[in-house]
Amino acid sequence: MTHCSIIPQRIAILGGGLTGLAAAHRLIELRGDRPLDIHLFEAGPRWGGLVGTIERDGYLIDTGGDSFITNKPGALQLCQRLGLSDSLQATEAKYRGALVLYDGRPYPVPEGFQLLSPTAMGPILKSPILSTWGKLRMGWEYFIPPRKEQGDETLASFVRRRFGSEALDRLVQPLVGGIYTSDPEKLSLQATMPRFLAMEQKYGSLLRAMRKGKTEVVEDSTSSGARYGLFAGLRGGMQELVDAVVAKITPHATMHLHSAIDSVDRTDNGLPYRLQFRDPRESLPSDFDSVILALSAPRSASVIAILAPQLATALSSIEYASSTIVVTGHRLVDIADPLNAFGLVVPHRERRRIFAVSFNTR
Repeated sequence: MTHCSIIPQRIAILGGGLTGLAAAHRLIELRGDRPLDIHLFEAGPRWGGLVGTIERDGYLIDTGGDSFITNKPGALQLCQRLGLSDSLQATEAKYRGALVLYDGRPYPVPEGFQLLSPTAMGPILKSPILSTWGKLRMGWEYFIPPRKEQGDETLASFVRRRFGSEALDRLVQPLVGGIYTSDPEKLSLQATMPRFLAMEQKYGSLLRAMRKGKTEVVEDSTSSGARYGLFAGLRGGMQELVDAVVAKITPHATMHLHSAIDSVDRTDNGLPYRLQFRDPRESLPSDFDSVILALSAPRSASVIAILAPQLATALSSIEYASSTIVVTGHRLVDIADPLNAFGLVVPHRERRRIFAVSFNTR
């Protein structure tokens, strides 16, 4: 009797941030009886990329994102599959809302205002953020017909067309900017918030949809701002998620830190893909059946420039915005505002060098 062994498929994952870690974890979950030889490469000294948690002076500080949104269930389901359900931390309902800076002072975002649209006009009419004309212009949305042209438009164009420039500049732009670190003039509505486009096409008006009680697209009509009721974090910080994924992967994959990849190219024989390392070491495998890119778009473009120049060009055209996170600790008694919210957003019109503040203890 002849015994033949199945040669494992060799897979390289480039990037050891949460995307790369999650990709390795999912491969391991789905492999079944198929033998896989998984190698994860990270250029830096630690796993998790920008996501991590440190303790300092009695504070638990997340160095990157401190939470994730739950209506896009990927992160939540990953936490559940990793056994982190008991560590999930929801936001506190009594602080569910946001502040917006207007003429140098913080004001509550009108109750029920959901990123692009109010669920009711009463709180809008009482808010000092909008002028009388701005409030009238928002209410006139009820009578504005839907756009005849099919297809996408920018988020700014949609809001300006339906609610006016004042609503865009004083409410929507800071709320959306705080989420996407981006200019609404450049954001695709279809890519970011397609439910509002669908509401316009189905009901003719967002206010009409709300009046008819069609709030299935608005997840929490009692909160304001960036749907804070949908956010969740981990009690020990986001490092818990990184550590849990790494613990699950390590027995089934080979992990390589300090292993920067310069390029991926085809090989003349053997396995189809070859990695070129910035600092080659004999211990690093280079030839693989498959390669998964878990890098930023510009970095991915650089890596595959020779292998797939057209794809590299497309990736390099994706615009990125950089940001700096500054974490400070304060005594609540030293702050005049009661901070009865989850955070503060700052419109461009205020001409500040900061665009959002998150009250992590809330």
